[in-house]
Amino acid sequence: MDQSLPVPPQKQTAEHMTPQRRQRRMETYRVAWIVLTFSFITFITVCASLSFGVYYFAFQSGVSMNAQVRVAQGTVGLVSSDLSERFDDREETVFLEDRVSTDSQSQAQVVFRDAELPQTIAASVTLLNNSEMEVLRMVQPRYEWGRIDYQVVLRANQGTFDIYIPDALPRETSLTLNLPYGVVVDVSESGQYTLSVTEEQIEINTRSGRAAILPVERSQARSIATGQIGVYSVGSGRATVRNEHQELIPNNIFTSQPVDFEPVEDGASVTFDLWNCTDRTQTVTPGALEWVRFQGRLALHIVRTGTQAHGETGCIQPLGDSAQSGSPVDGYTNLTLRSTFYIEDQSLSGCGVAGSECPLMLLIDYIDTEGDRNKWFQGFYARVDPLSEYPTRCNSAGCEEHKAINGGAWYVYESGNLLNSLPADRQPQSILNVQFYASGHEYDVYISELSLLATPG
Repeated sequence: MDQSLPVPPQKQTAEHMTPQRRQRRMETYRVAWIVLTFSFITFITVCASLSFGVYYFAFQSGVSMNAQVRVAQGTVGLVSSDLSERFDDREETVFLEDRVSTDSQSQAQVVFRDAELPQTIAASVTLLNNSEMEVLRMVQPRYEWGRIDYQVVLRANQGTFDIYIPDALPRETSLTLNLPYGVVVDVSESGQYTLSVTEEQIEINTRSGRAAILPVERSQARSIATGQIGVYSVGSGRATVRNEHQELIPNNIFTSQPVDFEPVEDGASVTFDLWNCTDRTQTVTPGALEWVRFQGRLALHIVRTGTQAHGETGCIQPLGDSAQSGSPVDGYTNLTLRSTFYIEDQSLSGCGVAGSECPLMLLIDYIDTEGDRNKWFQGFYARVDPLSEYPTRCNSAGCEEHKAINGGAWYVYESGNLLNSLPADRQPQSILNVQFYASGHEYDVYISELSLLATPG
C-alpha cells in the first residue's frame, strides 16, 4: 500500500483569481494603507502636540504676579470684579480686575512683584490725586527658565500716573496701558515715565527710557525717547511728539555714581557727581548718607539713629556758571520742583518743636527779580503725635506748609508752577542752588529724584 503523504493544493496566484476576488484584495490593501497612514499621522501629531505642550508649559506659560497697593497719602479705594468696595490707608493686596482710585487728597503706589522672588519688583505705578486705573493682566513665567517677559496690562481711566520700571531685572518688563478713545501706550524699557489722562488729551512724558503711543489709527503711532513728550489730542485724533520740559538739575535721579564714592558720615562731605553731600551733625552720633538700590530704585539713603540731639544730613547742587549768578529762569513760563522719596522712620513728631526738623526738607536758594536773595522750603513728615502742638510750618521766610504723608511708601511730590504760587515781589530770576536734607534727631529716608522742570516761554 502506498503510504506517502498527500500533496497540498497549489497556492492560487493572482492570475488564477477571479476579477471579483482581485478587486476585494486590492480594496483590503488600500484600507490597510489608509489605516496605517492615518495612524502614522496621528502618532506624529500626538508627539508634536505633546512636545509643543511640554515646551509651552515649561518655557512659555505664565502665572499671576503679586501686586500690592501702598498708600502714600490719604485713603485709597479698591473696587473688585464683583463690585464690592473696600478702602485702605496703608497696604492692601490687589487682584485681577481690581479698580484702584485716589481722590484729591490721596496718593497710592501699586507694586507688581515676582511671585517667586518677592524682592524683585517688575514695575510700580503711582496714582497721583484724582486718578483711577484697573488691573487687567499681571503675568510672569511659570518657571525661572521661562522665556516670556513680565507682562502688566492696565486700564488707566483718568488722572496722572508715575510709572517706574527698574533696571537690572532678571527679565524685561512689558507694560501696556489701555486708555480712553482707544489709545494704547506701550512701555518696554526700564525707566521713569509720567502719564496724564484728561478729557482733552493724553500725554506720556518719557523722563528716561522709551515708550510708544498708539492711537486707534495705528499708522499714527509715535515712539517717545528719553526727554520727549508724546501727546494725543482728542480733538484732532492725532499723536505728536515734542520736547517741552527742560531739566535744570543734572544727575537729578542719581544714576551717575563715581566709582570711589564713599558714604557720608562723621561730619565728612563728598562730591557725588555735582552733588555736594555733608553731615552737619555736631554730636558724637553722626548721620550717614550712602548710594543704594532700594526696592528697585537707585536712591540716596539718609539715616541717623541712636540719639536725641539735633543733626542734619543732606546734599546741595549749585546751578549755573557761578555761585553768585546762578541759572537764569526769567525766560520760562513754568518752573516745577519734583521729588520722589520714601520716609522709613523718624523719631520726632511732625517737624519738631520749631517746625524746622523735618525728616525731609527740599530747598531752593534763588535771586528774585529785585536782585534780593530768597529761599523756598517744603518739608515732609510721616509721624505725628496727636497730643503735640508742634507747628506745621517753619518760621523762615519762604517756608511752605509742611506735608504729612505715610511712611513706608514711595511718595511723588510736585510743587506746581512756582512762578504762579510765589508772591509777585519774590519771583525768581535765577536759581543759585537746590538742596535736600534730613533734619531732627533720628531719621531714615530714601530719595531717588530731585528735579527742577522748566518750560520755555
